[in-house]
Amino acid sequence: MIRSGEYLVGAAHLAAVVGLCAAAAVFAIRRALPRVEAAPSVVAGGLVFTAAFVAAHVLPLALGILGRGSVLAAAALAALAARLVPRGAPAPPRPAAEPTDRVSGTLAAAAALAVAVATAGYVLHHATEPSTGLDMVNIHLPDMASWIQSGTLWHVYQFVPRLAHGNYPNNGDMVLLGVTLPWRNDFAVRLAMLPWLGLAVAAIYALARELRAPAGAALLAAAGFAAIPIVAESAVEVALPDTILWAAFAGALVFVVRHVREGRRADLVLAGVGLGLAFGTKWYGVYAVAIAVLAWLAARAATGGRVRDLARELGSVTALIALGGGIWLVRNWVESGNPVFPVRVAPFGVLIFDAPHDVLREQAGYTVAGYVGSGADVWRHHLLPAYRDFLGPAALALAVGALGAAAGAIATLRRGRGRDANAIPVLALAGAAVLCAVAYALTPYSAQGGPDLPVFVGPNTRYAVPALIAAAGPAAWALGRTARWGAWAGRAAHGLVAVALLDGIRRSYAVMDDAPLAGAAAVAVVAAGFLAARRAHHRRADGDRAAGRLAGPLALGAGAAVALAASAAGGWHLQQRFNDDRYRGADATFDWVLAHAPAHRRIALAGDWSHGIAPVFPMFGPRLRNHVAYAGEWRRHRLDYAPGGDRFLALLRAGRYDLLVVGRGFDAAPGNPPAMETREERWARTARLRQLARSDTLTLYAVR
Repeated sequence: MIRSGEYLVGAAHLAAVVGLCAAAAVFAIRRALPRVEAAPSVVAGGLVFTAAFVAAHVLPLALGILGRGSVLAAAALAALAARLVPRGAPAPPRPAAEPTDRVSGTLAAAAALAVAVATAGYVLHHATEPSTGLDMVNIHLPDMASWIQSGTLWHVYQFVPRLAHGNYPNNGDMVLLGVTLPWRNDFAVRLAMLPWLGLAVAAIYALARELRAPAGAALLAAAGFAAIPIVAESAVEVALPDTILWAAFAGALVFVVRHVREGRRADLVLAGVGLGLAFGTKWYGVYAVAIAVLAWLAARAATGGRVRDLARELGSVTALIALGGGIWLVRNWVESGNPVFPVRVAPFGVLIFDAPHDVLREQAGYTVAGYVGSGADVWRHHLLPAYRDFLGPAALALAVGALGAAAGAIATLRRGRGRDANAIPVLALAGAAVLCAVAYALTPYSAQGGPDLPVFVGPNTRYAVPALIAAAGPAAWALGRTARWGAWAGRAAHGLVAVALLDGIRRSYAVMDDAPLAGAAAVAVVAAGFLAARRAHHRRADGDRAAGRLAGPLALGAGAAVALAASAAGGWHLQQRFNDDRYRGADATFDWVLAHAPAHRRIALAGDWSHGIAPVFPMFGPRLRNHVAYAGEWRRHRLDYAPGGDRFLALLRAGRYDLLVVGRGFDAAPGNPPAMETREERWARTARLRQLARSDTLTLYAVR
């Protein structure tokens, strides 16, 4: 439980950091993009805010001084730096977009509202539950807790042997850090990715509008993206930092299209900011960014860009990408001797960066491409059912729409470029979507599992999401053009997409209880507040213009104050309910640690676990004050198992551990305990370590 004074201090800190980063976004966008349309302005603000928020945490980590004070100072520095952004020229007038049919627009609005209601309902129903996703409790949250304890990023934290999770790019984890550091408690983690899911949706809408798609088609494409089951699961249910990659990548594409059309420096810089954030968030963001840059260069060359200008612009974008995500490659180079560890870099047989042989990738890192042309049973029993459940008709609609858009753009260009100035950007984005899909199929672990048994193909379909983001804009463009075949043809096409979207909601939120009603109420309240604030902003008192000018800002300020107070009160209630039950009852070992060792203990991990909730993050305790590490050996910069009992006990003594948590094997599961004790359990018994608690999957010992 967090005491009231601690809660208020933490809330004030988070509000100050968010406010300073928001000020940086406002200052930068007002200067760089004067008189720009609403949709790209919102996306630009979101990209700058994200960059400022990430930098406010990365900079203190890089200097080894992470703390609330250093983060606040870094955020203030970002706000001051934004005042130095040079003023940009106003954007030239744009041609009008395709008009929106009233029926199609109503369908799109209803479908988007359904997504919002389902999302809000799920969040309200599950907000007090701790994160239990495998990657979250094994990788992202333990890394975040370790940064809080050490204050520095110059160390690789690894909690599962023979893998290299600690070498991931970590921009997305800075958001998790930002909502946890103020209280040293993770009660806000499940909500952390929702603003960036909203940014991704807004960016896809803005991207479609940049291609002059009708508002209804753009809204359907954006809402359809949010309804894809793997997107909803990752962003809403699990709160994976992949959401930061998707939002940054989608936002970058908006300004890639704008720069292709107009060549303005501000658009180029914003595209580079988004690509840099995406590059530094996940490894699959690296190839997505490379493909986006390739598509941008191709589109610029096709629209008449000179080689000298392209070279200069490429240099600027590359520098921004390195600035936005390069710190993690530097960390890997310094700590592991290889920027892209654990991948061995030896082009044409010339060794540049070495890495140990990756046994797990060899055993389980299968790719989807490896099953192309063979393995019909694998496709029938594993791959296609996983795509149905995790991508669904909503993703299929975006993919088919992008292919149709590519065909339409090619036909338009053959007839003459002047017929549609957006044909080249549409074709470039569709090509990027295809290349991202191919890269996904070639990505190791895209068909993770045993031979002909890709059991993790569903969760890893998130590697394909950049392809769907690139496809969304062209799909909306194609959907808008169906109205040219007749009003009923356009309405029928919009209706089919809306049905696919609703099916995505059904798959994503199959069990909602009464949560949609609460979600509908929340959405209605927010919408009513927004409309009231907007009406107040535009109200002008008859005969008193000064009073009219003052009414809007006062109403918006009062609304912000009310929202801040409501958020603080809601956060207090949320953390109380969250911490009352945080991981309690999930495992006997968790319960013992919560009751007897919630803080200031050194806890060692050993063995393997694959069922239930992984023990790594729960062992840190409710206020993240336990030191947790895996009792293994580091060989060539990679964590490995202890080779024998004597060495294992020596590692426990050297680490001065108080407790030992042993995973009882990959086959151990609730109701299916292992037939024999694991070797780590045997070593602990031989050393006469006292057993404190045991479950089907874990055993807890006292070391001293």
